[in-house]
Amino acid sequence: MIATGDEELNQNVYRCERCCHSRSAWGKCRVSRPETLAAGILLLVVLFHLLFVSEILALEASNPSEQNPQGEAPKVKQKLGKEWSEYADLIGFYNPLGLDIAGGFEYKDSYRYDNFYDAVSSYWQTGAGIDVIPSYAEPSIHFEWMPTLFLIARLEYDGYYYFGKNGSLLSFSSGKDPFGDQVIRARRGTEEPGVGSRLFFQPTIQLKIGDIVLRNQSDIAKYWFPGKGPFFLEQEYDTLLNDGDHLFANRTQVLKEISSGPDKGSILLGPYYELVHAEAADLTRQRIGVLFYSEQNHKKLSFETTHFFAEIGYNLQDRNRGQEIYFLIGVGGSSVLK
Repeated sequence: MIATGDEELNQNVYRCERCCHSRSAWGKCRVSRPETLAAGILLLVVLFHLLFVSEILALEASNPSEQNPQGEAPKVKQKLGKEWSEYADLIGFYNPLGLDIAGGFEYKDSYRYDNFYDAVSSYWQTGAGIDVIPSYAEPSIHFEWMPTLFLIARLEYDGYYYFGKNGSLLSFSSGKDPFGDQVIRARRGTEEPGVGSRLFFQPTIQLKIGDIVLRNQSDIAKYWFPGKGPFFLEQEYDTLLNDGDHLFANRTQVLKEISSGPDKGSILLGPYYELVHAEAADLTRQRIGVLFYSEQNHKKLSFETTHFFAEIGYNLQDRNRGQEIYFLIGVGGSSVLK
């Protein structure tokens, strides 16, 4: 086993985690007309993706001289230094049903290079972003540090502004209460507005064997809620927490990289397993699934890199959704600010 030594692959897997398995990864809202919204979400995401694809095809058709007839792209060595970047994502979910629009800015300082792996081996990064969903807005700030190629540590502080609808800040009398879709619909109108927060730590270990990436990531979070309580519906992980509660999540991925060269992009595909545990309610969820992530580089588009991602999986253990299928689909992009 060796540490992941391809800098481009490191960034692709990192963005894949941010899009598919990080704080914005799971369904975030319940709605009253799920069939209508599901169709709308999927249509919006697919149209957004087709917009990227059409722009890419038009660009390649208008620049045939830039294509490599041998199919070999020159190797690009990422330099050390500092840079600002921006990102945006649109994600739709099913079971539970939801929609997430996310965006933000990041500042990164790459300060050590590994000549053996031909990659940046150490960096620190900070940034601010916001997720907006039908039930709340979540502004955030973070600090991330990669001291060596196989370890990434992220510390994040999130604020929550609850809108008081769509399951926002919904109280429960016990951690054993049901909180499935039918219960949430029956409790419509009892949501509360308010402001909460979360402290979030996320260590990640990543290894690479050939074109296979092995990755293990944990989420350790502490939550503060306003409202009646004593338990609240936490919509990101679809569980119950109380004020001052702790949540632990862990996911393991085995991903195969299919690369078309550093100038074009790559695809990551493979299975994963996830476990989520809420401390006070003693609730545990286990999932298995398959992840697909595609990222392409485009120097002349409004976004320098565009990505499309999807998950489909199965709930092995879930008090509300046991033995049920879930999926998510999303599209987004990022650019280095000049």
